[in-house]
Amino acid sequence: MTSQNRSLKKPSRPFFSSGPCVKPIQLNQAYYDNALLGRSHRSAEGVSEIAQVTQSLRALLGIPDTHYVGLTPGSATGAIEMAFWNLLTPDMPIDVLEWDIFSALWGHSIEKELKLPINRISGSVEGVLGRLNPKYDCVITWCGTTHGVWVGENQDFLRLRAGSEGLLFVDAASAVMTTDLPWADIDVTAFSWQKGLGAEAGFGVIVLGPKALERLRTYTPRWAIPRLMRLKDDQGIMPGIFRGEMINTCSMLLVAEYRAVLQVWHDRGGLSSALRDTERNFQVLHDWCSGQEHVAFSVSPASYCAKGPVTLSIQHPTFQGYSVPQQWAVLNRLGQFLSDQGAGFDLLNHARSFPALRIWCGPAIETQDLKDLFPWIEEGFRAIFPWLEKGSGVMV
Repeated sequence: MTSQNRSLKKPSRPFFSSGPCVKPIQLNQAYYDNALLGRSHRSAEGVSEIAQVTQSLRALLGIPDTHYVGLTPGSATGAIEMAFWNLLTPDMPIDVLEWDIFSALWGHSIEKELKLPINRISGSVEGVLGRLNPKYDCVITWCGTTHGVWVGENQDFLRLRAGSEGLLFVDAASAVMTTDLPWADIDVTAFSWQKGLGAEAGFGVIVLGPKALERLRTYTPRWAIPRLMRLKDDQGIMPGIFRGEMINTCSMLLVAEYRAVLQVWHDRGGLSSALRDTERNFQVLHDWCSGQEHVAFSVSPASYCAKGPVTLSIQHPTFQGYSVPQQWAVLNRLGQFLSDQGAGFDLLNHARSFPALRIWCGPAIETQDLKDLFPWIEEGFRAIFPWLEKGSGVMV
């Protein structure tokens, strides 16, 4: 399927994946020039460079001095699993909020691998937060990438947790740089660099608040913890993790890129500027969607709609009458069209989630690129919808 419309302008950077996400436009190859290549990450210079990156990240995101910030192997998955293995205990009940693919994976990991009894909470978006027990340990994916859902301003549950002995664990992979996280209310945060920050994956980031640090000091799990996931040893907390000493060999090229990315965001005006950019991108998408007959936001009410990874459902009546595999076949056809035209890459939702378009609106996306994308989606619709309406069927 090719486009006959040669007048449409293509996005300058047609990269709309929700992870890895597009890099900030100001990032260039100059970061290679100062990369500490051929040197050990354990050298004084290597440790210093990694420590400077974590401190720059702290400053950018406004993480309090009371919290420890460290880099981990394994991206956001490595960071959140490290937190689970070191800090969850059978002595404290655990609520897990499951409203996307990844939050369900965390519930599975805790229940099936650590074999801890948990309450796996799912259901309507509007009702799930109210079912969390404020006295328990709680695991929340702040921004559910695969369902386009987030906590957003719906934070009343934080007030109820005041004084609780339970820890709040937050997977913030898609929330960092798209929302202003309430760091003082979060005990454990895990994320990576490859979403809102726009760097490569590889490292995870773990942030531990005072309550989490106290549990780490006083509690030792009954299970063996693999070396790559240990936050303490026989001497107690391993402080090196939080001052630039990596657990295993890491890429100093990535460290150099992270340093460059953080400088870009600093130069662009920091977190507040990134949040404004995200809001502007989301509003442009919202305005376009409001004018479309067959496209609608997948999440309702609007206050739970994520502003980074936005999912859009296709409302065409023939499409709605198809089975899920058939719907995916139609979407794959649309995705292939956009890819073939060089107009938009990686615009489909996670394959294990529901059939939908998913468009990243985080701060590294240039608003004009979004505006240039929309006519191409409409062009794809014009090609596909008549085909649907003719009852041509779908090969699955």
